[in-house]
Amino acid sequence: MNRVALITGGGRGIGRATAVRLARDGVRIALNYKGNVAAAEEAKRLVEAAGSTAALIQGDVSQDGEAERVMKETLAFGEGRIDVLVNNAGITRDKLLRDMTVADFDAVVNLNLRGTFLCCKYGTPPMVAKKWGRVINMSSRAHLGNKGQTNYSASKAGVIGLTRSLALELGKFGVTCNCIAP
Repeated sequence: MNRVALITGGGRGIGRATAVRLARDGVRIALNYKGNVAAAEEAKRLVEAAGSTAALIQGDVSQDGEAERVMKETLAFGEGRIDVLVNNAGITRDKLLRDMTVADFDAVVNLNLRGTFLCCKYGTPPMVAKKWGRVINMSSRAHLGNKGQTNYSASKAGVIGLTRSLALELGKFGVTCNCIAP
């Protein structure tokens, strides 16, 4: 198969589990992480134990230049390929609105929504060029709203809208875009 996947936030939790599952199918895995080196190294070890190869790519995908660099490093690892993009990186800063700072709001929206946008922006052109690709964006059931999560709920609702729009734009090029809301 020789497919290549980039998983943002791939060092822990759902990202790590996704990486290991795809590795079992022979997909080569680029694991993006922001700062937890030990978790990223453990994820890489698990991917390799599952029979695939992995590259660790550090970077904050909420930042334009870093998201673009992460994609370029993924393409280098994949020898020009990126077949699967899993936008999993995300954070929470839960507080009631009255206690939430602008910085709390911005941090969550920037990583959860802007990071997804940036990775789609830089990750889908190679898929379109090859007429095949899979984009999987992580939302949450919190998109319906949760007390103390105005920032998180807004970001995850935005991911759903982004995914729906992108699916309409890219489907004709053989690139599917789906959203998971665990």
